Amino acid sequence: MSNGALYAHFGSKAELLVAALRAHGRRLLADLLAADPDRSIAETLLAAGRSLPGRRDARGRLIVEALVAARRDEDVAGPMRDYLGERSDLLAGLVRLAQDGGELDPGLSPGALTHFCFLSSLGGALVPPGLHVVDGEERSALIVRVATVLAPPSGTRQTGELQ
Repeated sequence: MSNGALYAHFGSKAELLVAALRAHGRRLLADLLAADPDRSIAETLLAAGRSLPGRRDARGRLIVEALVAARRDEDVAGPMRDYLGERSDLLAGLVRLAQDGGELDPGLSPGALTHFCFLSSLGGALVPPGLHVVDGEERSALIVRVATVLAPPSGTRQTGELQ
């Protein structure tokens, strides 16, 4: 593709970068939700958390590079703020749905939980597999324990939820 064709669709390299992240991010979420449509939102979020350390795809590297570039370049920072805002709104909406359904503690801040999820995800993208190895079962047990703390207080859970 020529530069002219590229810039006919995107105003800048930053816009192209964010468009690539958006397209791939939507597909990942759709695949996760479609994998088990009957799975609760809390269980879906838990499955996503379990898969993070094992994922070593180009998207993880791309978002890390985009965030580093955003720290240095305001032309990248603006579109990245928009992108992260969209992802945050989407995840916070899922958290609210899980809270409304009794799967997650309604006292939790959807924004704070979303931020925690982003930090965990980005940490997984930054630490390469050989740099710091943690047993998969131990990591999974910790994720389940953290998720259990996010559940509603005892006696307020509905059946079929995160246990």
